[in-house]
Amino acid sequence: MVDGYDEAWDRLWWVRAAGTSRTVEDANESAGALAALTTKYPQYVASPPDGPVVAIEVTEITGWQAAPIATR
Repeated sequence: MVDGYDEAWDRLWWVRAAGTSRTVEDANESAGALAALTTKYPQYVASPPDGPVVAIEVTEITGWQAAPIATR
């Protein structure tokens, strides 16, 4: 789940992804996930997270917003 908070409550929103998770056992898949993480968050280059990698196969996405998005 990810949400967006704003003091202007008409800008509130959230999105939720649900699915089936699994612990990644394949070393190449795990390395690829960690490489993607360090590309997005450079602080992980010096100190990569340890522990298992979890993959989620998303089967449903739901969300809500307080007000319609304005056309730009």
